[in-house]
Amino acid sequence: MKNSKILLIGCGQIAQNMHLPAILKFFKRKNVAILEKDINTLKSACSSFKIETSYKDMSEVDFNNYSFVVLAVPYQLNYDILNILLEYDIKILCEKPVVSNYKDYLTLKAKIQKSKAEIFINQTRRFSPLAIDIKKILINVNDNFNLGDLKSVSYSDGSKFDWDSTSGFYFKNQQGVLLDRGPHAIDLIGWMLEDDLVVKEFFKDSNKFLPESHTFIKLETKQKKIPINITLSWKYKLANQVIIAFENGKIVFGVNDLNSYEIISSNYRKVIMAKGLVDNYYELGKVVFDNFLNFQNNSTSFFDVENSIKVISDAYER
Repeated sequence: MKNSKILLIGCGQIAQNMHLPAILKFFKRKNVAILEKDINTLKSACSSFKIETSYKDMSEVDFNNYSFVVLAVPYQLNYDILNILLEYDIKILCEKPVVSNYKDYLTLKAKIQKSKAEIFINQTRRFSPLAIDIKKILINVNDNFNLGDLKSVSYSDGSKFDWDSTSGFYFKNQQGVLLDRGPHAIDLIGWMLEDDLVVKEFFKDSNKFLPESHTFIKLETKQKKIPINITLSWKYKLANQVIIAFENGKIVFGVNDLNSYEIISSNYRKVIMAKGLVDNYYELGKVVFDNFLNFQNNSTSFFDVENSIKVISDAYER
C-alpha cells in the first residue's frame, strides 16, 4: 500500500476507535484523508491521528485520487454516498448495515454489477477465531464431539443502550435494535450454517413514533428448516450468549467472546480456545482490514449480506 491513498468518510466513535488505528497500520499518514462534516470532530481526529488532508463535504473530493474508501457514517447516508462512489474504480469498506431496506439493496446491487467499484461490509464477527472454529464443526459435522444432528440456534444480545454516537443517528428513524444488532446476529448465523434464513415471526415493543428497543425474531434456515430464535434489546440485560443445540449436546459462547467456546453433552464438557487468538475487537478490526486490503477470501462482500438485509426488511414489513 506504499503509494495507494485511502479516504475515511465519517469520523465518529467507530472510525476513531477501530478504523483509523487499522488504516495507519497499513498506510502512511500522508496517504490518508478524512471527510467529516462536523468541523469539531474533524479537527479533533486530524489532531489526534496527525492527519493532514481533510474535507468537510463530498463536493471537495476528487475520488479519482483514492484507491480505497472506508464508509463509517450513519447508515441512513450510505445509500446516497455509495451511489456516488460507484462511479469510480474504487474499493469500499462499509459499516453495517449497508442499507436499511431490501429495495435500496437491490438498486445498489444492479449498479454494482455494472461498476468497477467493489463494496465490502464490516461484518467483524465472521473473523473471530471462535466463529471460524465453530463454522468448521458445523459444516464438517465433526464426529469427534458426537453431537449428532443440529436442532436449533438461539441468540440473545441485550444491554442498556450506551453507545456514544457522535451524530445521535440511532434514534432518528423508526428502525431500532433489530437494524442495529440484527445484522451481526443474522449474518453470523447464516454464514456459520451456510444457509439463508427466512422470517417466521417478529415481535417488537415500539409504537409508531419510536424505534423498537426490544425485539424477538423467529427464523428458520431455508434448506433444512432449522429453527433460529434471536432476542435483541437496548433496554434489558439478556443472557448475551449463543446456544447451538444438537441431538446429543450443545455449543455455547458469549456474543462478545472472540476466542473461547464451550461444548457440552451428557457426559462431556470442555472449554475450547480457538486458534489465532485476538485480544479485543479493535485488534480484530485490523484482521478485517488486512483482508479487505489484500483481497482475501474471508472478506464479506456486498453480495454476501443480501440475506441479512432481506430478513430485516421482511421483519419490519410485518
